[in-house]
Amino acid sequence: AAHLEVDDVRFSYRLHHEDGDDLRMGTANQISQTAFDHGFTLAPVQRYTDEHQFSAEFGLGEDLALVLTMPFYNKELQHLDAAGQRTESRTSGLGDVIMGTRVGLGEQGEQRLIFGAGLSIPTGSNTLSGEVGGQLNQRLPYELQLGSGTYDLHPEIVLGRWMERWSFGARAAAVVRMGKNEENYHLGDRMEASAWVSRHVD
Repeated sequence: AAHLEVDDVRFSYRLHHEDGDDLRMGTANQISQTAFDHGFTLAPVQRYTDEHQFSAEFGLGEDLALVLTMPFYNKELQHLDAAGQRTESRTSGLGDVIMGTRVGLGEQGEQRLIFGAGLSIPTGSNTLSGEVGGQLNQRLPYELQLGSGTYDLHPEIVLGRWMERWSFGARAAAVVRMGKNEENYHLGDRMEASAWVSRHVD
């Protein structure tokens, strides 16, 4: 991001939407009947996730900022049973809060290289129960849980160019899980890459 002076504060909001409709075994797509043939009574057929990400950056110096991120989720998972009946399960709430820093590593004219490191705290629940396949008080699947249940590392690197009104750049980030949660599992590590273009509006 652009420079923050000491004691400056910047607030931001990002919406991230995901949906999927593939059933997989390993890396191969499968049909719902495959799940029933393996003894499952339900097969997932559609998944939606909206992440509302609220962030606050606090300037500690020209090249150093403290970052606090709070994600809120709306999640939905649709299942199909062997009789062809479709049911829905939903959750919503606070995910895992992330605290971290961003450090400017280098600057050449309007171009900057930024490194970020964060640690997420397991504030989001990973033991939610609800209605699954018409049955009440069932432990919801991983996709509908709001948190990981573990403390996770969030490294990122950003290369961007900030001009008077326009900025553009690219970002690479990862989530690295540390150990298992109290339910004796951990989610998989994640890597992502993105690019942006933005214009300042007075």
